[in-house]
Amino acid sequence: MCEVLTAAPKRGAALDTLEQLDKRPPETPKGPILKRAHALQKTKQNRARAKIFSVSLGKALYAHGTTLKRAYGRGLDCTSVIVQDSDGSEKTHYCGNRWCMVCNRIRTAKAIRAYMPAVEAWGDEAYFVTLTVQNCPRREIRTTVQAMQKAFTSCKRSIKRTRGLSFEAIRKLETNYSPSRGDYHPHFHVIVRGHEQAETLRAMWIDRAPSNVSAKAQDVRPVDSGAVKEMFKYFTKLLTGDGRGRKAVDAESLNAIFEQIKGLRTYQPVGFIIGDYSMNEDVIDPDGKLNTENVTKAFKRHGETVNWIWVQDYADWVDWETGECLSDYTPTEEWTELCRSIEGQLEGSNFPPIQAHVT
Repeated sequence: MCEVLTAAPKRGAALDTLEQLDKRPPETPKGPILKRAHALQKTKQNRARAKIFSVSLGKALYAHGTTLKRAYGRGLDCTSVIVQDSDGSEKTHYCGNRWCMVCNRIRTAKAIRAYMPAVEAWGDEAYFVTLTVQNCPRREIRTTVQAMQKAFTSCKRSIKRTRGLSFEAIRKLETNYSPSRGDYHPHFHVIVRGHEQAETLRAMWIDRAPSNVSAKAQDVRPVDSGAVKEMFKYFTKLLTGDGRGRKAVDAESLNAIFEQIKGLRTYQPVGFIIGDYSMNEDVIDPDGKLNTENVTKAFKRHGETVNWIWVQDYADWVDWETGECLSDYTPTEEWTELCRSIEGQLEGSNFPPIQAHVT
């Protein structure tokens, strides 16, 4: 797409925002408006950071995909065009894929907003429980997870029927790849209401887990807000890190997780219903569409209609008519190299074109 541009996109267009502020009524305070504009710009920059990574990863997943190949191809279109109307509203298209970092940011925010009130209401009664099983090979990911779900249901019923305890919880499935072992680690993170319920769940899981498990690997601890937010960030880690820096999990292994977990729920309230009913079936509906608002607010060029087009080489959305960039995001050298390292493994691969449309 970059060859369409007649010149490099223009960076540092903050004066455009100030110029718009000068045209506002004198009684309108500039401080709060400018602060909001900066906040909206920061949001766009965070989205640009996620978008550049998602495009690189999407290409890699497309090269390895089989049953999800078409979904990976459609995912390259996510937020590829932002249409800004003269009233300051922006509309775009989201792919809703679990591997998309753009959509995961929205998914995480919605999950925290939906579930946090329940956790806060539980207060000191909330406990964070980790339930694990033995690592499994690629071909057994799905059957292992299904066996885990069955075992969890059995534990829940026994806690209520045999122990006579109430049981309210939030369960999240996470599946990670272990590069050192070459296998996969599915496990549950569960926020449970009540210390007795949490310890009983741990004890029952040790007896009923679908594989022999270590008692030391099953953990119970009080909940803190950081743990809750971390719980909803992802259902598989896209990045790994050590003292030498971060790197992406290889696309072939990630594809195995996404294909094996397709259609299985990642978040689930147990014993209660949350206010946002869409979250009860995860934030993705059966057709894979992200249940989210697709209208945001512009922070620059108010009163204009603009089509901002994503250009991967510039890590930003660009107005092709003026060459101006939307977010003025500049990726760090580490992030740039990370994205390049993903695409560097795919020399000679063919990818579907990114479609420029808004739904």
